[in-house]
Amino acid sequence: MGGGGRLSAVWLQKITVGGHEIQCGLSGPDPEEPYPVVPFEAGEDWLKDMWIYIYNRTEKKIAWLDMSLAFPETGNGRTEPQWIYHMVAGRVPAVDAFSGRTGEPMRIDPNSVPLSLLPHRELALHVGDYIKQIESPVGKPIPVSQITQCVIRMPRVIFEDGMQWEMDKGYGVPDPEHPGRFKPLDPNYYPGGIMGRPPQRPQR
Repeated sequence: MGGGGRLSAVWLQKITVGGHEIQCGLSGPDPEEPYPVVPFEAGEDWLKDMWIYIYNRTEKKIAWLDMSLAFPETGNGRTEPQWIYHMVAGRVPAVDAFSGRTGEPMRIDPNSVPLSLLPHRELALHVGDYIKQIESPVGKPIPVSQITQCVIRMPRVIFEDGMQWEMDKGYGVPDPEHPGRFKPLDPNYYPGGIMGRPPQRPQR
């Protein structure tokens, strides 16, 4: 997993399991040389005990995010399907609440609320809160209790004004002519905030 690039809207600050921070391949001062992945000992419930800390680097409030957890032991993703779970938090703003494929309004959970993750603030996500959904799919080759590896991919985020950011696509704004789709901004666009590492960045 990576901490994030220079123009990233968010960074993955740290990962903890059972209250202990683990070294898990986050980007270091040199993006080309990430910190090493160091194996650690844990029981069968290690995923339930995992917390993921995300830092908002921008000057905009984040309303929604989608972070994926991939499990390499379930398949290679090429000749064998790999189980990937999407951890979704928050609420999509009304301006974006349309299917990008059909343009039709999406069903939004009425109980969901925007994250309202403020600029330069950290969000802690507890994987244990999602464990029932992670365990539920039928046909996974191994049970969750036997999983020993998890690849965390940078989230897609949507800000309260409808702008979105994705790791491989950069920033985009709602396309009024095509509901549910986004018009890409300049590849060098960055919505303010810090361009360096956040001060809370753990030292190794």
